[in-house]
Amino acid sequence: MAYRGWFDLPRLTRPRPLVFHPHRGGAGPTLFSGHLALSGQRHLDHPTFTIDAADRDEFECFHTAWLECVDADVQVGPVTAAHASTDPPLTLAAAAEWSRVHAIGWARVGHDQHGIVTAGYLAGRVHPPLSLSGDWRDDGTGWRLVGVSLTADPGLPVPGWTTPLG
Repeated sequence: MAYRGWFDLPRLTRPRPLVFHPHRGGAGPTLFSGHLALSGQRHLDHPTFTIDAADRDEFECFHTAWLECVDADVQVGPVTAAHASTDPPLTLAAAAEWSRVHAIGWARVGHDQHGIVTAGYLAGRVHPPLSLSGDWRDDGTGWRLVGVSLTADPGLPVPGWTTPLG
């Protein structure tokens, strides 16, 4: 069972790539924390999409589940092994539902002065060269985060990201 502290967003004084912390002994969850994306960053595949730390998105399309933890319940969003389909594109609601059904871990996300920060866990070990990437969907008023997934090629790589521990 998870602990509430696994989802505490780090208070970072500078941009920091995601760091993965495998469970001691190799069995159990892999904890992670760091920046998912930085302010002003342009998406590699969608150059019109940029990250703004002052964005109005409070991640209500992402934090859609309550996770019962040992010490307190916490509202979280899904971490998946892949993004929901973009061909054909799913609606915002359908992509969010797909992410919840296919979750292999859970996370919280939020804004800080550098961009979007996250903390959470995966159900098992992370093998190189994977990082995390946001699954963003346009709802007609702006881009909304509906999921976070493992990837070897994030669309918004945080400078300095390194291969996770294997």
